[in-house]
Amino acid sequence: RSSEPGIALNVPPAGLLVSPQPPDLKFDGGRNLTQNPIIVVDLNDSARAEAPLLAGGNTATAILSSYDWGSFGTLEVRATLDVGSALVGHLITDPSVEQIPIPKRTAPSSVADKWKSDNQVTGKPDLDDSEDNPGGTGDDLGDGISLYEEYRGFFVGGFHARSSARLPGSKPMDPRKKDLFVRNEYGPDVVPGFKMLAEHGRLNVHYELFPSEIDAGSVINFNHGHANVVDQHGVRVVRAAPDVNLAGRAEMVDPTSDFLLLPRSTIHVKVVGVRPGGATSADQLSQAKTAAHEVAHAISVPHHGETDLRTVTWTWFPATGEVEETPPGGTAYRIELQKEDAGAMTQQEIATILPSFKRQVYVANHRGEHSGRPDCFMRYRAAAAYTREPTTQPASPRVRWWLGGESRGQWMDNTATGSGVNLASRTPRSRFGDACSALDRGDCRHRIRVSDKLPEKQEMSNGGAACP
Repeated sequence: RSSEPGIALNVPPAGLLVSPQPPDLKFDGGRNLTQNPIIVVDLNDSARAEAPLLAGGNTATAILSSYDWGSFGTLEVRATLDVGSALVGHLITDPSVEQIPIPKRTAPSSVADKWKSDNQVTGKPDLDDSEDNPGGTGDDLGDGISLYEEYRGFFVGGFHARSSARLPGSKPMDPRKKDLFVRNEYGPDVVPGFKMLAEHGRLNVHYELFPSEIDAGSVINFNHGHANVVDQHGVRVVRAAPDVNLAGRAEMVDPTSDFLLLPRSTIHVKVVGVRPGGATSADQLSQAKTAAHEVAHAISVPHHGETDLRTVTWTWFPATGEVEETPPGGTAYRIELQKEDAGAMTQQEIATILPSFKRQVYVANHRGEHSGRPDCFMRYRAAAAYTREPTTQPASPRVRWWLGGESRGQWMDNTATGSGVNLASRTPRSRFGDACSALDRGDCRHRIRVSDKLPEKQEMSNGGAACP
């Protein structure tokens, strides 16, 4: 019989485990005293119980109790006759089975056949961890939780995920679908972001964890025993102080690494808190999208590109009508501001966007961070203007098409092909074009890697140059 640590993969906390770990299956003395005839449990071995006297009958019933959500063992029944010989019991539906597996299961597995059948994984071994992100490349299989561990399960918000009393909206483990655990230390405003990630990333995202249900190092299956694949980490989401220059960030264990993040290499995800005075519905939606975006980084999903100019300084000289652009630490050059579909901006129009003659502006570039499907939450939303450098415009003056602002979507794309404002055939032009598929950008759903058993994967980069 099994003696798994605790009663589930994350309950109780490791500091409250007893040692030695008691067996998961036993005959409970009190419960069996109420049977007729009385079943007496061996005081020295709760795996043994007997009916001392049948009192003229030939039937006895004993209660075998489980103290773990993944308990397993073997039951043997013997009847000692008055003449001293013994009869060995067997499974009533199959006389050849005298060593009766508890629960009903097919050797060598320790997982109940019924659970496997219900979840359409019959025949898979206990160590299986082969959930596939739909259409993935094969280097993204699994979620770090073995088939047996998915069966044994986790507590989420005080209830076992397989319990009928689990939280509304909480889902049981699914051995055919990747499971991601999130410890939400931010608050309810980011919950819609977890739901976005779950729906469009085709994941189960378990975000109602109590503090005690994930350990200090963010390991979620810390009470593992049988059929363990890896110490699988969850992702912590924390609140950051308001910052005009930051919406959120996935903090890395090693900030010098150029590898894509996995849960094991993430300290936490920061989402910037609301401005003083409270949040509007727009603030809340923005925070939710940011949470989805940053948690996706923690499971290896990169941006759509890397060629944006990012934040530059525009300076307007009313006397000459010229506008200069200065990149951080760089040399100023002249630019021409144009409306997207109506030619050069007038001096009056320039005055409306540069009332103080100088401002910082985020400028996006073709096939950069704003490219691809516009409604993907992995796409940047910072651009106030865009350029087509270096392919379609002369060196000076450099053209900047004014937008005023962009918005982040609520979807996770399944293609790198641009659509909407990024459609190749759009008039007057595609704003940002296709995501940079040559660098594995865009098609974000198929970039997801959850399992901490996966090897490090280097983020493909072209050093900010044009998409190859």
